[in-house]
Amino acid sequence: AYALVAAGAVVPLLALVQAVARDSDDGLKPTDVATCPANTDAVVAAGDTALLVLAEVANVAASFLAEEGWEVRYDEDTDRPVFVDEQSGMQQAAPPQLASTAGDWRAALLLETLTLVQPLATDPTTGAPRWPVRVLRHVPGAVDSQDPLASLSVMDLALEEGDDGECTRVLVRGPWMGSDGDVEGEVDPNEPPGTALDSWGDATAAAALALELGARSGGSG
Repeated sequence: AYALVAAGAVVPLLALVQAVARDSDDGLKPTDVATCPANTDAVVAAGDTALLVLAEVANVAASFLAEEGWEVRYDEDTDRPVFVDEQSGMQQAAPPQLASTAGDWRAALLLETLTLVQPLATDPTTGAPRWPVRVLRHVPGAVDSQDPLASLSVMDLALEEGDDGECTRVLVRGPWMGSDGDVEGEVDPNEPPGTALDSWGDATAAAALALELGARSGGSG
């Protein structure tokens, strides 16, 4: 599980899970293909497999927590997992800082996987689940690339204290290091494009991603 996180597999696994249209009113079951043609057997099978892999990663994370006196419980009031200190009984929504994960983004992200596959709420407009981390695009690096930062990802990170739907859009080069990790650039998706690019590096990376996506779309047509 640790090696999987270190290899940057969390984002593509989340992308596979989120590629499946799900019915929030029916236990997040995949929407019938007659209603959503994009939900082919292959797409649903890939999403289910990715979900099983992330569940196994989460099981490892739960063992990390147990070793330091924490456990994960399901809060029926919020429909979200919470982290409970077994000694004090105090609970919190965010993964705790453990001695065994201090300074290690891989271990910290391992713990965060416990919260990533449980939707925050349902989008009132579309009825689709609203994910805490939504993968908009992920472009993997070439298989033979020696550059660990070759992949690019664009994701929306939900704001913990924001209104429903509020998020920060981030550009990540290489493995995502979790919600508190460094990113290549970030922007408020509600602002006009280009108004909040932090650097020339952000602009060129975003342009490269757009070109790559365009090339892939053209090649698949």
